[in-house]
Amino acid sequence: MDELIGAALIGVVVLVGFVAFNLLGNDDSMTLYYYPEAPSLSTLQEHEVDSLEECRDLAESLSVRDDRPDYDYECGVNCKPSDYGSVNICDKTLE
Repeated sequence: MDELIGAALIGVVVLVGFVAFNLLGNDDSMTLYYYPEAPSLSTLQEHEVDSLEECRDLAESLSVRDDRPDYDYECGVNCKPSDYGSVNICDKTLE
């Protein structure tokens, strides 16, 4: 019986840790890089967003609003300006 209580307690601790990490430990920032005139990447709009889903939704909304069916976009995580001009470096990019 003591083993069962110990296993349940470990399960509760792991669950609380997982929830706390996801609510408090996620400091990632996300940026939408929206290219309304793809395949030309010369025109760029940047928007700060809270999630990958919001990034995707905003890109689609902008394309509909601007009547740009040939748009392209990237969702960058933790992007910072680089030492190489106007290029940003992101920890990862998603679409």
